[in-house]
Parts: sequence; structure tokens; C-alpha cells
Amino acid sequence: MKSRDSAKIKCVTPGCRIDFYVPANTLVKVEEKKCPECSLPLIRIIRRGQAPETKCIDPGCIYNTKNSSLGKCPLDGGDLIIRQSRSGKRFLGCSNYPKCTNTYSLPQMGFISATGEICPECGAPLLVSIRKGYRWKFCPKIDCKYNGGRMTEKAQLRSNPELWTIIIFVVASILATLFTYALTDSGYQGSTSTTESASYFIIYILATLGITGIILFLARKNKGRYVRTIFLVVMIYVIFFVSLVISDVVVTALFNYQYLSLYLPFPDEYLTLEVLSYLIWLVPPAAFGYLLFSKPNWIVVNITGLILSIGIASIWSLVLGIWFALALLVLMAVYDYISVFKTKHMVTLANVAISEKIPMLFVIPESNDFDMDSISIEHREGNKALLLGFGDIAIPTVLVVSSSVYGIQRSLLFFILPLLGGIAGMTYLMFFMKRRPAPGLPAINSGVIAGFALALLLTAI
Repeated sequence: MKSRDSAKIKCVTPGCRIDFYVPANTLVKVEEKKCPECSLPLIRIIRRGQAPETKCIDPGCIYNTKNSSLGKCPLDGGDLIIRQSRSGKRFLGCSNYPKCTNTYSLPQMGFISATGEICPECGAPLLVSIRKGYRWKFCPKIDCKYNGGRMTEKAQLRSNPELWTIIIFVVASILATLFTYALTDSGYQGSTSTTESASYFIIYILATLGITGIILFLARKNKGRYVRTIFLVVMIYVIFFVSLVISDVVVTALFNYQYLSLYLPFPDEYLTLEVLSYLIWLVPPAAFGYLLFSKPNWIVVNITGLILSIGIASIWSLVLGIWFALALLVLMAVYDYISVFKTKHMVTLANVAISEKIPMLFVIPESNDFDMDSISIEHREGNKALLLGFGDIAIPTVLVVSSSVYGIQRSLLFFILPLLGGIAGMTYLMFFMKRRPAPGLPAINSGVIAGFALALLLTAI
């Protein structure tokens, strides 16, 4: 059974639930001999850039541990062995999992071997990576001081992803507010009654649940590539819509500019403005569409997520108004908590997004040597990047924008205080809930709601 980035070897014997995951671009050969420990078949895994490995198809078989140990786990003394996530990415994990969840990230290319030495700084086993004749001796713990004097200056540089995540939220809130004013100036007034806002509120909630269900259904049917195509088309449409409004604002401003004729490339100023309008609202969707459908890097993904957040926050804030925007944040925070900690289907959705390369997450790298293929949801501590869903920026921004636009006398407090509350919630999320997959909306939405309540209280005094 195959998906875009991984293949699953499944036992067809009734009652057997053994699943063995290998990367989709891997050659797998069945060995003639059986496993000496459990008598199940042995397979030989051959992957470009890595040494061939012989494994038992039972992931929990002791044969895999005895033949793959690279050292002892410094936490409980178990064997550290090379494991693979469901997307085929390799990492170093303890053989006593799930009792011990200690993991280390590994280079995705090259041959990895043990040195028999122990890191003097953290106690983890020192390893050697061999690729294209280059040998690199390293500690698998990324931030270990042992690596400090051996890694290049480029690889050591850390970009403070927590700060950049907050900057993304602030920029999204400012630009979404400005974009909303541009929409209203263009004649778009949003909902005209409470009944209409309530209708949109119900539609958005049902649409969120429905889209999530469709994505999960297609993922279970190994149709993740269709999800990716649909999602990318929707994102390109949002970019198209945002570009259309921006073109209207730019062309209107230029039309009212007194000395415009001095800078026009064509004698006819109306023709020039029309050409400029088409360029503004057609080039960005085409450019982002090409980049997203080819091989998007984290910069393209983040810019796309920012534009998507701006578009969603602006439209939803106008059609919902303050009170339904407030209800949306409360309901989505509860839903996010349940879907991550209880049903866990949001974690499954994030795994699908990573394995199928669906741009649904902000990816903020910690260092310049970051590789998009090294991302894992289950083993976040091994990531070299901070991950945050697009919705974790877009949803709280809805209330920030709605509060600013519809606040009492449009007081600046109704923009600043919800924004500061969101920053506080985001800070709590990043520094106190970073060890496992965690829902972002309960913390961020709570901060935005608290800021809005404080603004409401101060203006009432």
C-alpha cells in the first residue's frame, strides 16, 4: 500500500496487525531467510544515499534492535535504533518506546554508524555520518555543546522562530485590518443584519467540519494527492481575490494622482491603468500557483499562509461582526482542543499535510540548514522548525480585525489589546506546550478574547 511519500507493508494473515512503513522511493527486496527471532520474513531496504538495511517486517521484533543499535539511551539505558516515521523520515529512537519517548533527529541522507563513544556534554552516543566521502562526527542532540565547535557557522545560526511566529501574527493582523478597510472603501459592506451574520456563522462552522472530514476520508483512501490539488486551488483563489482588491486600491490611488501622466509608459492613461490592474491581480496567483505546485519551500509556504490568513480574517470579520466573531473563536478553541487531545484527528490531518506536502502549516526554521523533509508531528523535538497551522493565525485575527473595525468609536484599544492578548497566548503556547502536538487556538483565542474584554471594559469606564 502506497501514499505519496511512504509505503506500508501489511500482513494479510487474518488477525495480524503488523504494519511496516518504508519511504515510497525505496527499493524493498524480500530475503530468502527468515528472521531468527520470530520466523517472519526479512526484507532488505535499499534507499539512495543510505547503506542497505536488513529488517524484520515486525517493527517490534528484537532482531531490529540487536542489529540496529547505535548506542544506549541516556534516559533509561535502552538501545537507540534508527526508526522511520509514517512519512518515511528516519530518526533515532529508544527501543523502550512508548515507555521512553526520547528521540533524536538524523540527517536524511548518508550512512549513519556508531563510534562507540559517549558525548562528554549530554551522554548521548556519538555518531558518524558518511556521505559522498565526507565524514562528520556529531552528537544526535541538535543543541548539544559538542556540536557547537564542529558545525559550520551557517548551521549554528538560530533564527529565533518564536519571535518570527509572533511577527507573522502581528503582520497578519495589521494587513488584514488595512485590507478590510480597503474592502469597505471598495463598496463591500459584509452582512447587513444579525440574521445574515448568524447564517454565515453556521455555514463557516459546517464548512470547517465538512472539509476536515473530506480530507481525512480521502487520506484514509490513499487519495492525499487529490486533497493537495483541491487545497492548492482554493489557496490560489484566495490569493486571486486579495490581489483583485489590491489592484483596485492601487489603480484608484494612481488615477487620483495629479502627475500620473508624467510616469505612464503609454500615452493613454486609462490603458496603462487597465494593464497595471491585470498585472496586479493575475501575476501573483500565477506565480504562487507555479511555486506551490512545483516544490514549495518554507518561504513560499509562509507567504501563502500569510495571504490566506489576511483574506480569511478580512472576509469573516466583515460578515460575522464582533459577537459572532467572538462566538467563532470560543467554538473553534473548544473544537481544536477536542480534535488534538481527544479524537486526535487534527494530528492525523497535520501528518497528512506533511506527508502529502500540503501547505497547511507555517514553517519557521531554527537554523539555515533546515530541510522541509525532516519535519515530523509525532517527534516535534527532532524538528529544526516551529510548526503552526494557518488557522492558528487566521482564526484569532478574525476577532482582532472585527474588534478594530466595529469597536466603539473605532478606538485603537480595540485593535491593540486583542492583538497583545493574542501575542500573550501565543507566547504561552510556544514556551509551555512545546513538547508535544498541542492545539494552538485555545491559548491564542483566549488571549485575544481577554484583550477584547479589557478594551470593552476600559471604554465603558
